[in-house]
Parts: sequence; structure tokens; C-alpha cells
Amino acid sequence: MKIIRIEKVRASQDLNGILTIEQECFKEGFSGSVFYYFSELVPDSFVVAKTKEDVVVGYCLGINSQSNSSQAWVVSIAVHPKFRKIGIGTKLLQAVIKVIEKNAEVILLTVRPSNKMAIRFYQKHHFKISSNLPNLYGNESSRHIMKREKIK
Repeated sequence: MKIIRIEKVRASQDLNGILTIEQECFKEGFSGSVFYYFSELVPDSFVVAKTKEDVVVGYCLGINSQSNSSQAWVVSIAVHPKFRKIGIGTKLLQAVIKVIEKNAEVILLTVRPSNKMAIRFYQKHHFKISSNLPNLYGNESSRHIMKREKIK
């Protein structure tokens, strides 16, 4: 097994690796400027997984809601396909949840209904499908909203 460490994002060092993973994993992903913005806005809840050679192999980004202080969102999570199924996604998600749930009772995320593997992953981490949003991003693609209550 490859040695992986989880650490806070450092945009100057990690942005290219994050963008590579984003393009590999998502058809319509976020831009570099979006990731840079979040690295400045929420550095404690934006983490990366790195190999011992400092190669970024995954990331997770979470934010506390500004409109509802009892909510937080997992904005994005991705692991390079070559590094999946070895627990990196779990470590990333746990690291972000640990930070964002300090100020939130509920954590939310969105996922494509067709992404069964991601839905199972989130269910394993106590998320439940709470609703469906048709045409969420204006591209006629619906998303499930999944919700996790704070575990006490």
C-alpha cells in the first residue's frame, strides 16, 4: 500500500494536482480560480491526500453555510482513479467532517443519481438521500441531496 498523508491544501503547491484530479473525475468540474478562492476562504476544511513524493492523489472541500449556520456542505471530493479503494476517500471525508461539523448540525452534499458508487460511499458515512433536485446546474442533470445529521 502506498503511504498517503492528509493535510490542509496549499494552493501554490497543490492546485495543479487538484485540477488534474478534477479533470480526470468530472466532466464539468470546477476551475482553478474556484479552488484557489476556497483555499483562501476555508483553508481548514479543504484537504488533500498526498503520496510520500508530494503527489496530490485526492482532495475534499467542505464549507459551513453562510445562509444557515446549522448547515455545512461537502462541496467536492475526488480521488484519482489509480488510488481508489484503499481508504483515501474515507480519510479525506472524515478530515473535512471533523472541521465543518463543529459548527453544524447537518452536513449536506449533492451527487448524481446515476453515481451509485458515490451514493454507497456516502451512505457508508451516514449520509441519506433527502431529496432530488432536477436540473440543478441548468444542464438537465438532476442531483440527489444527501444529508448527514451530526453524530453525538
